Amino acid sequence: MVVFIALFLSLFLSCQSGVNDVSFLQKVLDQNLTADEKATLILEEMTTEERLGLPTVSVEDSSSGIFLKGTSFPAPLVAACSWNRSLLTEMGAAIAEEGRAYGKSVILAPGVNIYRMPTCGRNFEYFGEDPYLASEMAVAYIGGMQQNGTVAVIKHLAANNQDYDRHTISSDIDERTLREIYLPAFEKAVKAGVGAVMTGYNPVNGFPMAENKRLITDILKEEWGFRGFVMSDFYSVYSTEGSFVAGLDLEMPEKSGFY
Repeated sequence: MVVFIALFLSLFLSCQSGVNDVSFLQKVLDQNLTADEKATLILEEMTTEERLGLPTVSVEDSSSGIFLKGTSFPAPLVAACSWNRSLLTEMGAAIAEEGRAYGKSVILAPGVNIYRMPTCGRNFEYFGEDPYLASEMAVAYIGGMQQNGTVAVIKHLAANNQDYDRHTISSDIDERTLREIYLPAFEKAVKAGVGAVMTGYNPVNGFPMAENKRLITDILKEEWGFRGFVMSDFYSVYSTEGSFVAGLDLEMPEKSGFY
């Protein structure tokens, strides 16, 4: 989470009103330190009650454009049919620009689950059934979205195949299929520097994604070296201890009984 804190400081610092807090943050930013080191210095100065002028972070749904506010771009499923990386980069950049205009700093896109079930209500926001195509489109989209400081969120880790009874139906997948079909787009996105990952509603091999240590910590964070933050899909956290141990960083959209 220290990287998450450092990520926004330079982008939003000038918008804060607390002069003393801003002076402190600016002093930290001006030092020749890594993002981790800067964030650690800030955290050491904070208590649970104070923010030291840290900006509020606002998120928005926007696979095809800023939800109910921005331009309606083609659905990602349609855009992927172009096989045009440059077009997806431009689309990501345009959505990010509109998001910033509305004060949104984290964009909940792109979705890269594999189009498996034709009745899945989220297929429109994915890039189709081919892992290679989904990977290439996602990397291009993320590159455009994050080039000016907006954070993209790759979703929904992993194998979010259907909406019917989606909180309880487990996607049971053998290791080879998981690696060759369902995970390549997520891995490519991580290697491309995506800032955040959102977990799915569904369990995978019997473990709810918000509590799936193998996927969140063992593979995502340790094997792939992901250094951003992992958030839940909305209302998909079912425990405190399980999610904490698995490596979930942020419960969405608000605190619940498991907060």
